[in-house]
Amino acid sequence: MKKNISQYILYVKKNLRSSIKNIWNHDRVSSFIKKRKKQMYVIYKKCANQCVCKKQKLCDVVNKKIRDTYQGMREYTWKQFMRDLRAIPRSMWVNIGVLLFLMIIVIVAHTYNFFAYPYYENDEGTYISQAHALITQGKLSPYVYWYDHAPGGWIIIAFFAKITGALFAFDTSVNFGRVLMLGFHILSAMMIYVIAKRLSKGYVVAIISTIIFALSPLAIYYQRRVLLDNMMTTLVLCAIAILYKKRITMNWIIASAILFASAVLVKETALVFLPALLIGVWQRRKEISCKWVSGKWLIVVCEVMALYPWYAFVRGELFDAQGGGDHVSLLGTLSWQLSRTGSDIAFWHKGSEFMNGVMDWLYHDPYIIIAGFLTGMLVVVWSLGRKDLRVISLGMIFFFFYLLRSNIVLNFYIVPLIPFLALSIALIVERLARYIADGYQKRFVFTSMIFVLIVVVAMVLPTQKHFMLNETQAQIDAVHWVKKHVPTSAKIAIDDYMYTDYHDARFGNGKVFNHADIFWKIESDPQVRNDVYNSDWRTINYVVGSSTFDTHRSHGQLEFVGEAASSAVEIVKFVSDDTADAYQTRILKVDPDMPVDITYAHSDEITDQLYRALRSYKKFFFRTYGQIVDPDTSLTTSEGQSYAMLRSVWVDDKETFDGVWEWTQDHLQFRIGDNLISWKWALDKLEDSSNATDADEDIALALLFAYAQWGDERYLTDAKKIIDDIGDYAVVEIAGKNYVLSSHWKIIEQTDGFLLNPSYLAPAHYRIFAEVDPKHDWQKIARDSYDVLARASHLEGNVTGLPADWVLVDKETGELSSAQAYFDYDVDKFSFDAFRVLWRVSLDYQWFNSLKARTYLDSVNTYLIEQYKKEKTLPSEIASDGTVIAKDARLAVDAGYLAAFMIKRDALLAKDFFEKQFVQKYNDSGEYWGDDKYNYYDANWAWFATAMYNGNMKNLFAVSE
Repeated sequence: MKKNISQYILYVKKNLRSSIKNIWNHDRVSSFIKKRKKQMYVIYKKCANQCVCKKQKLCDVVNKKIRDTYQGMREYTWKQFMRDLRAIPRSMWVNIGVLLFLMIIVIVAHTYNFFAYPYYENDEGTYISQAHALITQGKLSPYVYWYDHAPGGWIIIAFFAKITGALFAFDTSVNFGRVLMLGFHILSAMMIYVIAKRLSKGYVVAIISTIIFALSPLAIYYQRRVLLDNMMTTLVLCAIAILYKKRITMNWIIASAILFASAVLVKETALVFLPALLIGVWQRRKEISCKWVSGKWLIVVCEVMALYPWYAFVRGELFDAQGGGDHVSLLGTLSWQLSRTGSDIAFWHKGSEFMNGVMDWLYHDPYIIIAGFLTGMLVVVWSLGRKDLRVISLGMIFFFFYLLRSNIVLNFYIVPLIPFLALSIALIVERLARYIADGYQKRFVFTSMIFVLIVVVAMVLPTQKHFMLNETQAQIDAVHWVKKHVPTSAKIAIDDYMYTDYHDARFGNGKVFNHADIFWKIESDPQVRNDVYNSDWRTINYVVGSSTFDTHRSHGQLEFVGEAASSAVEIVKFVSDDTADAYQTRILKVDPDMPVDITYAHSDEITDQLYRALRSYKKFFFRTYGQIVDPDTSLTTSEGQSYAMLRSVWVDDKETFDGVWEWTQDHLQFRIGDNLISWKWALDKLEDSSNATDADEDIALALLFAYAQWGDERYLTDAKKIIDDIGDYAVVEIAGKNYVLSSHWKIIEQTDGFLLNPSYLAPAHYRIFAEVDPKHDWQKIARDSYDVLARASHLEGNVTGLPADWVLVDKETGELSSAQAYFDYDVDKFSFDAFRVLWRVSLDYQWFNSLKARTYLDSVNTYLIEQYKKEKTLPSEIASDGTVIAKDARLAVDAGYLAAFMIKRDALLAKDFFEKQFVQKYNDSGEYWGDDKYNYYDANWAWFATAMYNGNMKNLFAVSE
């Protein structure tokens, strides 16, 4: 007995030092411990079998000897440590050195300029504000938490903010979040390195994939931001890396399950990777002495994920309210999320959610997208014969199909796919090296060259904005300005990124703004809008919005807050970087007591001038009993006839109106199949029977006004026929949106779309048409017209916000693009067609108080007013990039500018422009405007501008929106 115990003790002492050495080698730890446990168990059994009666005493002796052994470990000296350190294999030192070198590249590329670029996104402020609410209020959101996302992400942010106390250590609170994202980015890069090294059993794939991940402009752009996708991606990579361990145990499998479930609790889209990880666990089943390992992994995942619905259940918010009650619920929000759709366009069409995302991804980094897609397909094929690649290939496949779904695809959804693209590129490059280079040395040289090429390409890309530009300075300056100058009692509508900074005294000068609310919450949360703002936009004192806010306003998505912004004056504007796509933040002060924001002259003298100008117009342009002829071209157009009808009905001249309408019917209304008006008459014959939709609309409106003015039913009957045919033949529905085309759709249809003239869109007309034509949804056509105008005014490269003269509508997707290919003159500019957009939209605001009209004109005025104050005049032709094509002022185009200026709180601006461009150019003796009394276009539009400014252009049909 004693001999056996002494043998065991000597054995332990003899192997103690070697056991410490082996602990440094991670691959040997597991087998070493198993071996020692087995030997210890054999000696113990042998001793026990010899003397069962002394078993307890034996155990005490053995335990004492083991305690003495661990005491020896505690007395482990520095000299012994250094000796054991030298015993670490050189391969491990190489591994550590390579990893440290790569992490330096990762850190430098990620942190250089990362507080300044990219601009603060709304989602960043949302997650920081929710983390702040968790720390300060013990709530998952500063507002009602409605289960839009699982809270794991901002719980992590709150944890680190609490233990470090560094929420405002880097100026704004969002900057703290970006520092935290650096930690996740480093961990993601390390996991990519580990996965790649274990897959390839070498350094080439690990180095290349990590470098691609570190230097990709696409990865830098999105992974600098405080996004749940970044945290989720890191946790998924950690879960995958565990499955590639050389020796794996059930404890590691459980750890992988916990990490993956945590990723789901950060963002639910991690579930897309579930099949891939499940396959990975199943492939390691033979190495673990445990049955149903995949099932147990899945059970652990479900148990951890169940914390989320359990939280909702405990709060009574798992199911929708019963009996007509109203409260948030997890299942209700989930149902809404699943039913939410973006466009109804198939993913392969231009304009679909997926293709819009692809265009953005290609803009930021075409190399990783194209190369990653091509190599990804090769890796998928390769994985058919190589099992260890199946986790990677399945992860790519499932996430790619997730992006293809016909639902909302936000641009940052690409984040989880970037590591897989980097791995695919590296795997294929290394594989090519094996085929091209024969031998280790040549292969090393070849792959080294590839590595250098990747670095060089990344550093010389023309889109290296992430290292140079400053997009956040304006946002930061605005936050500090409000903290310094605005009283704390003010009610402020703000961007998401500002919320935490305004609600915490630790930022800035100690002020706290308890009534600073996110504009989306004011707009969409009834509790905030009703309880805090009494459903009255006038209670808002300030609006602080960045370019993101302006974009949402221009698309008509902020009606309540937009009304406040429309009734405000700009106090100060901050601009970040002139080359950074004009990122700006404006501070607006709301003043509900300002006078009515439509500027009218209401002058009897001007009214008399309009009557006299129509009289002279008939003298210069009328022929026979109602034909309008342009002396410069000798042409009669449906447009000219419509202008004469509108002018005569507005001045109550029935004789002139009847003559013009009768001539129009006699000569231009003979189209086969519809009642629309042919557009061109020349040399006493019909030269072109095609219709022009703008003239059809104006003639129909003039007929309705004539019916309202003089009560003749024939006008109403004629108007209804035209309106019905406009709805049938000039309006097409594409992807759920209505598009009013420039002519009959059969005439205007091109190979790849329809031609559309934005200046033909007349929302005010459509609202009146809706009163007499129930067959067509004219109110929706009016709403959709603003969507078309917003897109036509913000085509690629457009910095002015002004629409182009012509655009092309894709017949499948409704996507707008340049129509230049179908014209032999420049139609991408703003000039003698597009100015009419401003006049028609201004009518919609004046007649129907349309917020969409006000919002559109506000966005246009931002550019126009700045140019006018700087140059004291406005050009007649402007390119989309802001270049002035024709600097000279023209009366017709100035009519559009005046219509826009009238919808502005600066009455003096409109008055100054009207006096300079119209009053001073009126020839009182000749009763016309300008230098050329035979200029047909200027004569009409100077009259329209003067009538509108004087308040003579009334809605005679007298309907309300």
